Amino acid sequence: MNTRFPSNLVGTTLTTGTGTFALEAGATSFSASLDTHLTDGETYHYFVRWPNGTTTGWEEGYGVYSATGNGLITRVTIVNSSTGLATAHSFAAGTKHIAIV
Repeated sequence: MNTRFPSNLVGTTLTTGTGTFALEAGATSFSASLDTHLTDGETYHYFVRWPNGTTTGWEEGYGVYSATGNGLITRVTIVNSSTGLATAHSFAAGTKHIAIV
């Protein structure tokens, strides 16, 4: 697995559950600010959390970026999460921050 490590690029996702992260479009969005930094089909180290600690739940892992739509990050390997294990966190509805770290 070739893993790329661009530095601290942040966007948002509304994804719920444990599926693929769909990235949000807009002036401060993931894809609008990252489309020149991420490569379709490459694996990236990511961190997802609720903004400003408003709700508990976070996840760190590796995912493959797809340029489909506004962009997708498909989970490949979960490193750690608020579950206390290397398992996907099941996110509730709402805006989450997703960072490529």
